[in-house]
Amino acid sequence: MPPKTFYIGIKGLIVKDNKVLVLKNMDQSGKYYWDIPGGRMGEGEEIQQTLNRELTEEILTIKGIHILDFVQVYKLPQNLKDGNGLMLLFYRVEAEIDTVEISDEHVDYRWVGVNDIESLNSNETYISDGYKKAIELALGI
Repeated sequence: MPPKTFYIGIKGLIVKDNKVLVLKNMDQSGKYYWDIPGGRMGEGEEIQQTLNRELTEEILTIKGIHILDFVQVYKLPQNLKDGNGLMLLFYRVEAEIDTVEISDEHVDYRWVGVNDIESLNSNETYISDGYKKAIELALGI
């Protein structure tokens, strides 16, 4: 069934030392997946405002968030529980993070480089193809 409407989500690809920060979360079926920090745009928000709000909610020790460039757009292949679709806009961002401290929304984090991307798919965790492609693009692959 086609979605009723689409939400817009903004994702921040934080690159540091040729690695991208990913956060571990649990999906609706109880399986863990690797997520890229970010979330849905609030009504009346600009992209930078959404990134500031979402990234500071999810990464408690982040400061100085600046958009560097647009990376890609990705539509989730399945609808959300409410029947709506989700379109994600990925941006490469720079930010200050000395020590990563995440909120209770996620259970773990990793910095992943070019050689680590395939390890995100395992018996315990997965990462969607659209997220994987965004990481590759942010790292210049």
